[in-house]
Amino acid sequence: MLSDLNYRLFMMINAAADAPHFMITFAILCANYLIYLPILTIIYLWLRRPISREIIAKILLVILVSLSLTTGTNFLFHAEGNSFPSKHTTFIFAIAFTLFFNIKHHPQQKIACLITLIIALLIGWSRIYLGIHWPFDIIFAIIISLISTYLLNYYWPKCGKLTVEIISCIYRIIFFFFIRFGITKY
Repeated sequence: MLSDLNYRLFMMINAAADAPHFMITFAILCANYLIYLPILTIIYLWLRRPISREIIAKILLVILVSLSLTTGTNFLFHAEGNSFPSKHTTFIFAIAFTLFFNIKHHPQQKIACLITLIIALLIGWSRIYLGIHWPFDIIFAIIISLISTYLLNYYWPKCGKLTVEIISCIYRIIFFFFIRFGITKY
């Protein structure tokens, strides 16, 4: 029954053989390249806006927890292919949910949250549209990201400050010369 639902959802979303070329191209751009926009934004904010480092530390930890939950042990070699759940979708929704659950603490992030959510939805849609993933791959990736974000927010008051200090210390060691010459912020 669930596999039938998964198949029906897939057939509703997946591109038809005669799909317009511009839609295929748009979906490929979303599936392969749209994920880099939040990554570049996070890197920029970390390097140039130290005030954003706490939320970025949360994002990094949620990504780490989420992706660790999607990685299993493979005892039989097989060619790389789509996976359950989608790691791209897990990754991008981890960012979107972390921003969403921290809006009350950082109101200036409402626009970033909305943009990231749109990007996440486009990535999830495009991976089904192009036939890379099944709908349940995307749905469970979203669920895993949501649970990981909830857990991190629950435990953050106990370990957040130390986590930010550790990540900041590592950053200062790695980027010492860039910080010293003013290329990036302390």
